[in-house]
Amino acid sequence: MKILMVSSESNPLFKCGGLADVVYSLSKKFITYKQRVIILTPFYKKIIRHFDESKKEIFFQTNINFKNKLITVNYIKYIYDDIEFWLVENDEYFNRDNIYGYEDDEERFLFFSLASAALISKKHVSCMMNVKERIKWKRNIFYLIWMGLLLIHILELQDVSSML
Repeated sequence: MKILMVSSESNPLFKCGGLADVVYSLSKKFITYKQRVIILTPFYKKIIRHFDESKKEIFFQTNINFKNKLITVNYIKYIYDDIEFWLVENDEYFNRDNIYGYEDDEERFLFFSLASAALISKKHVSCMMNVKERIKWKRNIFYLIWMGLLLIHILELQDVSSML
């Protein structure tokens, strides 16, 4: 099974509260069951001190139309402790001294949600699923993206559409 978690924070790269602990602990637990786990999270300035530049791999780049302008986003793949991190890189929103506490936090995390949805809807994620799963995925992803933590795996088995 392939599991994608979308979160504003995750250990061991950065942590402000319990969410980072939960995301990381769940990921480690799923790995013990031989599941492929990916954590999608912003690439904050604070990550740099933990980040090995030699392992940095930009695997996708796109432009997102946000607030009437095109904003470039890089998606970086980084593997740490058997967990694959997909980091959303955009200096305007995430290259700051702190993770939270800014006047534009709502805007920043709306942008993160859009950047996450853009990547999820692209071939990089949808190629992991068969055609039937893709149809359900695209129909449900915009509802799910607003959750603080996105745990997505084979939507058919979860019957997520019944929650709508």
